Amino acid sequence: MASSRARLPAWSRDGSRIAYIDDADPGSALAWLVVIDPQGRALSRLPIKPLAVGEGCSGMRFVESLEWLGSDRVVASGSLNPSSTESLVFDLGRNAVVAEYVDDGRGASFSPDGRHVLLVEGARISQVRTRARRC
Repeated sequence: MASSRARLPAWSRDGSRIAYIDDADPGSALAWLVVIDPQGRALSRLPIKPLAVGEGCSGMRFVESLEWLGSDRVVASGSLNPSSTESLVFDLGRNAVVAEYVDDGRGASFSPDGRHVLLVEGARISQVRTRARRC
């Protein structure tokens, strides 16, 4: 991992890639999701909770976990408050967030194939709508 600020490294299930979280400039995004190959070459760099100019802060406070869901999806999760968690599913092929979950049971649980999610006392957000972060 190229940056000393890199954290939460996670190997892809086939061992061909490593995902990790890196710091972003305050006011631009909560953090970066970075994917590299085993030789350290960057394959993807996606903003987590990017902020538009003049946008306020809400949502995930910081990224606390990172997990691969199949071959091309990664989920980044973090707390909203002491009892709620937000999870963002990134599709690396599309370079986009494809699902967002809020859970009051301390985090979503994903099936091994990444096709199903279990939420405890939570509800799936039908569309990605929160783009800011809590300050």
